[in-house]
Amino acid sequence: LAGLAYEEASSPIHRGVFLARSLLGRFLKPPPIAIAPTPVDLLPGLTTRERVVQQTAETMCAACHGMINPLGFSLENFDAAGRFRAQDQGKTVDASGIYLDRNGSEHRFTGARQLALFLVGNPEAHAAFTEQLFQYLTKQPVQAFGPETHAKLQESFVKNNFHMRDLFAEIATQSTLQARIMKEKNKN
Repeated sequence: LAGLAYEEASSPIHRGVFLARSLLGRFLKPPPIAIAPTPVDLLPGLTTRERVVQQTAETMCAACHGMINPLGFSLENFDAAGRFRAQDQGKTVDASGIYLDRNGSEHRFTGARQLALFLVGNPEAHAAFTEQLFQYLTKQPVQAFGPETHAKLQESFVKNNFHMRDLFAEIATQSTLQARIMKEKNKN
């Protein structure tokens, strides 16, 4: 949490980008222009959430920040150092968040616990995890091993009740088999 914050303020944007990209596997375009965050002392009395909403309200920001901000807001109970807090600028922290998944379903959660429960049960998070673990272990993107490889890994992960050791074994098996098949195709 501290690594995704500023020195004196939390950063729902950085935290939201991490959640979207790393835990949900969403693609986010880089921002069209670099914008420095509004300093706390420039708008005293506003919570971090209020400053972020104000700063990202413009139309060109809204497309990405409509996903990023609500995810990051769910971690607003944690300050810049990652300590729990119930208040920000003398106001009760609003740690509610919303996520619109790829199928158009809206998911609501408040705080880190509900966010974690949402992620644990979310197929997008499972897919992102299997893809990232595959790339970490093989040093290759899963797509390089054929379009069916990722789907097989996800299916196996769910079928084996999300057992990590089984997923490691399945990645080793799938990557080895696909590498052999591709090697044989290249010989011919």
